[in-house]
Amino acid sequence: MLTDRQTAVLRFIREFIEVRGKPPTVREIQRHFGFASLNSVSTHLAALQRKGCIRRVSGESRNIEILDGCPTKIELTPMIE
Repeated sequence: MLTDRQTAVLRFIREFIEVRGKPPTVREIQRHFGFASLNSVSTHLAALQRKGCIRRVSGESRNIEILDGCPTKIELTPMIE
């Protein structure tokens, strides 16, 4: 399950790719959210990668790829049994 901030970061990455055709850099994510350091962005990206939402290719600045099957914050449970 994703935190609110992780969901926001993932949504930003997805929308950035849809509009610009390429993923944002770590610095662009930092500026968008107003994080004090690049380390804050790296922490969120590492969590998204651990949870299977993104993949990062080392050595590239625009290295974020969104993966299918990312767990959402809202878990759906059957209402009727």
